[in-house]
Amino acid sequence: GSKIGAQALHSIIAESKPWSGAPSSGDREEASDLAAIEQARRIGLRKPDYSQVYVNRGADLIRQGKFAQAIELSREAIRLDPGSFEGLNNLGNALLASGQADEAILHLRKAIEIAPRYAIAHANLGAALTAVGDLQQGMKHYCQAVQLNPNLMRALDPSTRRAVAESCRAGM
Repeated sequence: GSKIGAQALHSIIAESKPWSGAPSSGDREEASDLAAIEQARRIGLRKPDYSQVYVNRGADLIRQGKFAQAIELSREAIRLDPGSFEGLNNLGNALLASGQADEAILHLRKAIEIAPRYAIAHANLGAALTAVGDLQQGMKHYCQAVQLNPNLMRALDPSTRRAVAESCRAGM
């Protein structure tokens, strides 16, 4: 198939700036999540450029499969900094993982509009576009991603990797 696998999405996400805090478990994890959200809100109220706290934590939550929470933090990052292409990328990833590919596409396109050379957003837009059946445009964005960062090819599942390689050779 031409769809990117969930594990590949997580690998692509891992290429973004990760949250530096150590993961916790059980009730401590939930308390840690809530404390991090509250701390980010307090910092964000004082200094809007701390939207990166929300971006980093959102990426961490995506890796943990906590997409609803990641969506909330990504939206907050974008509220604090509408030009946060990383926040837009995270929001797009979390929405795509939540089955909201159409909305994901909007946010990923905006991320690319802000940062045209952001390879990860191109790869994620490729995934979103293929998820809605637009294989041609999806492959075009995958090819752009791999041209910008050849290491992203390793993050793709084998069937997607083959499709992307063929599309790129064909000049997409």
